[in-house]
Amino acid sequence: MQRRSHQRAWFVWLGDPRPPAAPPARPLAEAALVDTVANCARHGVLPAAVRNMNRLVQFEQTRRLIEIGSHECSKVRLDEILASANERLVPMVGRSELLRAVENELVATLRARGVDPIVVKGTSFADRLYADAALRPFSDIDVLVPEAALRDVRHAMAASGLKPAAQNTEKHEGQYAEEKWTHPTLEGLLIELHWDLVSSPKVRKAVSLTYEDLLPLIGSDGRQSAVALLLVAAIHGTAGHGFELFQHVIDVAQAARGMAGTIDAHELVSAAKGKGQRLAVEAALLSAALILSDEDCAALARKIEARPSAWWLSRMLGAATVVESRGARHSRYSWRRQLYREALVALALRS
Repeated sequence: MQRRSHQRAWFVWLGDPRPPAAPPARPLAEAALVDTVANCARHGVLPAAVRNMNRLVQFEQTRRLIEIGSHECSKVRLDEILASANERLVPMVGRSELLRAVENELVATLRARGVDPIVVKGTSFADRLYADAALRPFSDIDVLVPEAALRDVRHAMAASGLKPAAQNTEKHEGQYAEEKWTHPTLEGLLIELHWDLVSSPKVRKAVSLTYEDLLPLIGSDGRQSAVALLLVAAIHGTAGHGFELFQHVIDVAQAARGMAGTIDAHELVSAAKGKGQRLAVEAALLSAALILSDEDCAALARKIEARPSAWWLSRMLGAATVVESRGARHSRYSWRRQLYREALVALALRS
């Protein structure tokens, strides 16, 4: 029976759109590969996994990936696994394109009413941080607006047929910095309206990213700068979700790799001057560097002189905590993600 750590190493390699040149040394058993592909789907990195598997097949390296008897047997079974994965990809990519169309309509509606929203994550990441937008699927629309404009935004959204969804009624009711809206005809489609990227009031006391924070990082062409994209990815991953998805780690890495443009260290430090932002960026870069063994993330962390507190935070997480967060073993690691966010809050309040 293969070690779980070996399977996680394959997950990290497959789920990275720009993986290291060489995959893990030993192939996966059939059952482990099937489970890994399913986990890639749960983490939003299935498109990258399919492309990386196809690349191995293309260069006749099937036996490096799957371990089943003869080469011919391995090839046939891998083709079946790939066919199944491609079937999962079709609705995933289709949903992203549908959301893109709805987003365009929503942005046009809001602008017509004098509000210029900032689209965060979703299309802004897919189009700017990835060589092919299909590599970064998304399942909802996220728009960031000024809190002072909320009344106008709500009127505009209601006028366009959108309806408020049932809001979070758990603890801190009414204090979350987001609202969820639904589309009148597209069941299950959510538009998330944010006036702070960090929704939780508890976390927001220490880490925050508002419309006003991002506005200076928007170019004359209306696009977010490379620094803005990294800032969003870092704060969303750390303070927003504690890197619940591997996709969050990849978003940070793709920004640090310069996919949207070279990140200037001085500009990044200057931009990350809001509440808890610099610590979140440092921790995100060091976490991504550790999980992916990524030198671009590590180099950028060194350039901005990441502090020991960020290094300590990154060691609290680790690949296992992220990779297992959506599987049957999630309960073994979920406490670490919770502790990570609580430590982030405590350290940000002290810094």
